[in-house]
Amino acid sequence: MKTSVNQKHVETKVLAALQLHIGAKNGAHINALVSEVFQQPYRSGLARQIRTAIQALRNDGHHICGTPKLGYYVAATPEELESTCMFLQKRAVSTLTQVRAMRARPLLELAGQARLPS
Repeated sequence: MKTSVNQKHVETKVLAALQLHIGAKNGAHINALVSEVFQQPYRSGLARQIRTAIQALRNDGHHICGTPKLGYYVAATPEELESTCMFLQKRAVSTLTQVRAMRARPLLELAGQARLPS
């Protein structure tokens, strides 16, 4: 997938901002990152740009951790990195479980077909 010049610029700014947030005790929530990166108040579009940048940076191997409770930060210890990896893994499993359940329901229901009693 091709990355735009603007997105690379946002990634660079997000990585620079996160260098000020090393370790879980220094996590920054998305509102703070929007302010730090864009020098603007929170807006959902700006938050989406930061989340997209964080995803790209993680895909490049950067140890960017984060949870809703702690905010985003760069791992200071292997334990912090492992904790975030486990959080992301559980979230992925939950999402895949939902996909499996939705696909298990017959597609005829989507087409408005009557269900037969079981």
